[in-house]
Amino acid sequence: MSNLARKVVSAIGLCALVLAAASQAKADDRRDSPFIISAQANFTNNTLTIIGKNFGKKTPKVYLDATSLTVSSSTDTEIIAVLLPAVQTPGSYRLVVADPELGWQPAWGCGGNNQERYRLAVFYVTLGAVGPQGPVGPQGPQGPQGIQGPQGPQGPVGPQGPTGPTGPSGTSGFAGFRCQAGSVMVGFDSSGDPVCSCPHDTFSATVGTFTSATLENWDGGTQSFTSPESGFSYCTVTVDAPTGLINDTFTTTPWSVQSFTGYGSCTIQAQNPNCGTVLSSSSLSGNFPVCSNASAALGNPSSDTATITCTP
Repeated sequence: MSNLARKVVSAIGLCALVLAAASQAKADDRRDSPFIISAQANFTNNTLTIIGKNFGKKTPKVYLDATSLTVSSSTDTEIIAVLLPAVQTPGSYRLVVADPELGWQPAWGCGGNNQERYRLAVFYVTLGAVGPQGPVGPQGPQGPQGIQGPQGPQGPVGPQGPTGPTGPSGTSGFAGFRCQAGSVMVGFDSSGDPVCSCPHDTFSATVGTFTSATLENWDGGTQSFTSPESGFSYCTVTVDAPTGLINDTFTTTPWSVQSFTGYGSCTIQAQNPNCGTVLSSSSLSGNFPVCSNASAALGNPSSDTATITCTP
C-alpha cells in the first residue's frame, strides 16, 4: 500500500471517530434544559444560592446581568455562586445559568469550529430590600369593545308555576249564541251577556213648515230613532231637521246627523221637498230642501223627507 493510500485511510478513520463523538453530543442534546426555581442572596457570606433542576454534571456558568460569577459549588438542582462587589447594590438583576454539557463540535475538516455551546436558563432576581409600593398610576383610556361572544346554551326549563284561581262562572246564555246576519259580536254588557254590533238599519225623517210674516219656514227640531230589530235597543241615531225660509239657501241649516250610538256610521240624505206654495218648484241645496216660492198667501204647507242609513 502506498503512503498516499495510508494517509487517506488514516483520515477516514479519524473522521469516523469524530463523527461518533458528535453523535454522542447530539444524544446529550436530548437532555432537558436547565430551569431556575428560585434565587436567594446572602450578603453575610457574600453568596447567591440558586435552586432549580437540570443544571448538569459540569460546573455551569452563572451571569448576573453582564457580570460573570464564580461558582463555588453545584449539583443538578443547586448552585452556590460568589457575589462580586459590582453586583451587591440592591436592585433587580437578570440571572442566567448556562449548562455547557452539550459537548464540542469537532474541527479538523470534519465539520464546524471547535466552539462550546450552552443551554440557558433565565431568571430575574431582586437583591436587597424591596422598596415600598409606588402610587397607583392614572387609569388608561378605555379600550375598544370586544367582539360579541357566542350565545350560551339554553337553560333548563323552570318548574311549573302554581295553578291560578278559578275565574267566575260565565253566563249560561252565551252557549250557542249567534249574532244575526250582518252583525258581529263586539263584547259583553255589564251583566256578562254578549253584545252584537248594530244591524244595518234605514230610517225616514219628515219635517213640516210654519208661517211667519206670511212666509213659510222649515220647522227644524231634532228626531231620534232606535233600531227596530229585537235586542238592539242600544242602537240609536239622532238627526237635526232643516230650519229657515224654505227658499233661502244662505242663512238656513240643512238636514244633519247629530249623533249615533252602537252603529259604525250613520248618514242622512234629503229628498226633493213637497212644495205646497203657489207656482213653486222644488230642489236641493246639499241636504237643504228648497221651494222657490216661500209665500204662504196661497197654497198649502210644504214638507220634506230625509233618509237615514246606519251601518254596523
